[in-house]
Amino acid sequence: MFFRIKNFFLFCFFCVTSGCILVSFYIFITYPKLPDVRSLDFYRPSTPLQIFDRNGSLITKIGVEKRIFISEEETPPLLVSAIISAEDENFFNHFGIDLLGIIRAAIANISSGSIVQGASTITQQVARNFFLSNKKSYMRKINEILLAIKIDKTLTKSKIMNLYINQIYLGQRSFGFASASETYFGKKLSELNLAEIAMLAGLPKAPSRSNPVSNFSKAKNRQLYVLKRLLKLNHIDPLDFEIAKSSPIVINNNIGNNKTIGSEHFTEHVRQLIYKIKGESAYKKGYKVFTTLSSDFQDYGYIALRNGLLNYSNNDKEIPFVIKKISNIDFTDTNKLIEILDSFPVSDDLLPSIITRVDEDNIEFYSSKTDLIKVPKSLMLSEKFTEKDMSTISKGGVIYIRFTEKSISFIKFPKVQGALVSIDPNNGEVLSMVGSFDYYLKQFNHVTQSNRQPGSSFKPFVYSAALEKGFSPSTLINDAPIAVDQINTGEEIWDPKNFRDDYVGLISMRNALVKSKNLVSIRIIQAIGAKYAQNYIQKFGFLKRNHPPYLTMALGAGTVSPMDLALGYSVFANKGFRIKPKYIKKIEDFKGNVIYSDSNSYSKKKRVITERNAFVMFNMLQDVIKVGTGKGAKKIGRIDLAGKTGTTNEQRDAWFSGFQPNLVSVVWVGFDTPKSLGANQTGSSLALPIWINYMEKALENYSEELIVAPNNIKAVAISSKNAITGKIENKIDYFFAENVPIKTNDDESNESMEDLYYEIY
Repeated sequence: MFFRIKNFFLFCFFCVTSGCILVSFYIFITYPKLPDVRSLDFYRPSTPLQIFDRNGSLITKIGVEKRIFISEEETPPLLVSAIISAEDENFFNHFGIDLLGIIRAAIANISSGSIVQGASTITQQVARNFFLSNKKSYMRKINEILLAIKIDKTLTKSKIMNLYINQIYLGQRSFGFASASETYFGKKLSELNLAEIAMLAGLPKAPSRSNPVSNFSKAKNRQLYVLKRLLKLNHIDPLDFEIAKSSPIVINNNIGNNKTIGSEHFTEHVRQLIYKIKGESAYKKGYKVFTTLSSDFQDYGYIALRNGLLNYSNNDKEIPFVIKKISNIDFTDTNKLIEILDSFPVSDDLLPSIITRVDEDNIEFYSSKTDLIKVPKSLMLSEKFTEKDMSTISKGGVIYIRFTEKSISFIKFPKVQGALVSIDPNNGEVLSMVGSFDYYLKQFNHVTQSNRQPGSSFKPFVYSAALEKGFSPSTLINDAPIAVDQINTGEEIWDPKNFRDDYVGLISMRNALVKSKNLVSIRIIQAIGAKYAQNYIQKFGFLKRNHPPYLTMALGAGTVSPMDLALGYSVFANKGFRIKPKYIKKIEDFKGNVIYSDSNSYSKKKRVITERNAFVMFNMLQDVIKVGTGKGAKKIGRIDLAGKTGTTNEQRDAWFSGFQPNLVSVVWVGFDTPKSLGANQTGSSLALPIWINYMEKALENYSEELIVAPNNIKAVAISSKNAITGKIENKIDYFFAENVPIKTNDDESNESMEDLYYEIY
């Protein structure tokens, strides 16, 4: 018996000794081959591209991982205490590994026959996250222990903690505590309270399954555990514990979304610009791009455009109210209803819904966001739906509702598209850009990518050319029918007409622009020459190839984008300088160093037309708003507004381009595949209301300005017959100094105007 016991102990001693020798040999062979942990001193995490607005507010992040790097100095001490309490209470005392923890884990694993505990210190987690896989094996664990010891010998404890805080995965594609703070709470790490810090510190154990979005109750339980550990280790007092335990946790509702509504077309444009320079590294190196975008202006533009397109669509008789009929299903099966609704697009606050019941007085419908809602039929009739629309309503009909916190309304989902862009004419900074009704349904950016006929909104550039050829605002031109041969059109014989087919005979150039007279614009092109006009419009940035040198140019038969028009009108707004669009103010690298700034580029503006030409055009375009096709904008109540409507042939495109000295905004409405918007659907009726709704809010940021004539402009009192009323009117008009009429404001005033009449047939 004695010998058997002795042999057993000898056998155990032999096994332990052999094991120690083997492990020692493995360590001797492996340790020198371990990665050089000194590379961690130069750690640069893969951080996403961050795009900010002009005021430094984050708009969005673009990258595979959400990550925000913070330095050791920026780390809240309470966060460090919470992490240590939850993960590794002896962190500051051990040499990278916790021997007692390893022994406990080894006993548990041997007794269970599998790896159930890891006993990983924070240093071991750093080793695993940076150098090893997550595969559970004894060899990987040994390597992890060796690396942890090596890291602890090489780096300071504060550096190791900083690596952990920035690298650890915490759920919802968030890496690092700073990123998780913004993901879950919409706050910077420095703004968190104890309750929120404790919830974050509890995430590393099971970040995917127990984060507050995936499973709030599990996250709450883990938070309570962290708070108890903080109390036990004397990092907080009992009062702190009680307050934090009962503090409400508010989870960020915008996880994964842009913080500025409707900014996706702008941020995508910026992303493309950065990608051209930096390639794939743009999404990994943590660049911070500070843009020109105003979040407030973007919100105004997004809402104004959507409301304008919805208003048009809900008055469109061709769009059915009920878009599909569903039958032969169980209307009490919400899972089936959700499955059906998933096939219809959701656009922000516009939700597809299924009518589940109809009786004499009420309609019941279901949407995934509202569940079952019952509304009276009278409410739907008040939404401008006709009896014919109402007659199509029956059980199984799919309709759209507009759902907000305050109300539910019924809408027709728009088929029409639109665009809005707003820029500072003095430096080209793009302040707002809305490229379509909904980016997620239409990524095509109509602001920069579309090329549409501008219609009458192109006339001011032709009029500007005429001023340089000796015309003046008071030049009389014949507004009468004209037939144009093939040589002057490039196609076939052309019989152009004014809108509504009205003609007034002799009319001043000013009034012709105000009333948007097509025949006058054609006669101006005849007088100055189509080739001259084509060359002249290049001053505003328009490409010759998009505007063939024919008389049709006078009516905007070429093609432009809304951005092209905004830049063109900026020349009138800024007294004659051509600018380029600016999207980016500066770019910072991972460490906050400025690697690009455009602060010096604005001083290189190029003058392309004279200040006096820009002034006269500004003054004439002010009259478009005072008494012309843009008079709806008078409701804004400012004297410094100017602009021009535009409507193309068969009402396929509707435009309004308007400005004041510090803000230029252009609105376009039309279908992707050009077709008529409908009879009487013009720039005045479609684009102008959107422009007004946007500018009313945007212009609150700008003081009203008096537009003053430059020295080489002469203000002259003249008399002329109003082409519309037939009455003689006395008024002030502006002339280039060398073009002032000889006879003014006397008994032969009509003869004085006759001197200004160009006989253009």
